[in-house]
Amino acid sequence: MRLNVLMIAAQDFNMVSLKDIARELGVSVGTVSMALRDSPRISEETARRVKFLARELGYIPNNFGRGLRSGRSALIGCLISSLQSSFMATIVEAIGARAAERQYSVLAAWLDGRREKMLQDQLELMLSKNIDGLVITNPVLARHPALLARLNRAGVPFIFCSYHCGDQGYPFVVTDDEAGGRLAARHLLDNGHRTILCEFSHSVDRRLKGNLAEINRWPDAKSCVFYDLEELPVLIAEQRATAVISYSDMQAIDTIYLLRQRGIRVPEDVSVIGYDDLDLAARPEFNLTTVAQQRRQLGVAAVDYIFERLAGNTPPGEILLPPSLVERGTVRRLS
Repeated sequence: MRLNVLMIAAQDFNMVSLKDIARELGVSVGTVSMALRDSPRISEETARRVKFLARELGYIPNNFGRGLRSGRSALIGCLISSLQSSFMATIVEAIGARAAERQYSVLAAWLDGRREKMLQDQLELMLSKNIDGLVITNPVLARHPALLARLNRAGVPFIFCSYHCGDQGYPFVVTDDEAGGRLAARHLLDNGHRTILCEFSHSVDRRLKGNLAEINRWPDAKSCVFYDLEELPVLIAEQRATAVISYSDMQAIDTIYLLRQRGIRVPEDVSVIGYDDLDLAARPEFNLTTVAQQRRQLGVAAVDYIFERLAGNTPPGEILLPPSLVERGTVRRLS
């Protein structure tokens, strides 16, 4: 008896099929299929009856079968390493929203750049799900050309999102960091600052390149590059610096905290400018002047690139989005 009950429960749980709808209405499976796809060959009345019953029975289209026929899975893969930062979380949210607009879903996988076997396993998992494209939000995969060649052999278009991979010849969408670096330095120079400390980070060295290029255009201005926050108070005193350019908002916030701990006021004594325009930057305790990235647009552009490739087009493989300055309260104008 228990076996019968379990079998009945399992039968009740089965998803409704096209055959079930066709049997209830006394029409062919082909008629039901065409009605649900809004085929003009089906009368409005029949289409209405089919769709009404499909809703009543809770019919769910079998996209797997449809994908086998079309050669498409309606899945875009997304390799991520962390969602702890609001910056990356916003990008991934935008990827999902843009894909949904095109009736696609996103299959996400976690990426640990320290373990090559995990990289390979996650990539093979994506390919086993027949993904139509892949957005990569971590640059570590660029150091594994054999894995990316595997994507090319499988005919899966991919793009790096928020990481500059032009040196390796891979497609990418990023903020124009060199322009952003110039923007930060120009804002300080326009406000009368002439001795500026610029923070180095290998992962975003184009920002520093822009900083230095802009400062060097001003004959009476000078710059000094620093590598460790702890050396900053000493450098400020030695160089008589009036401003600091941080390579990110989080670094700028840490800089402000450190300076205040050492009795250096921001912006009364030293001005600070960040990069990213995280939500945190606008909080009143920071009120950080910063260079904004188009976080959502980075994710949107990555998905649009995939769909362009799927359509058989050849979109530009280097997409640079313009940054913008957000003026708040951490840059003082010198008289």
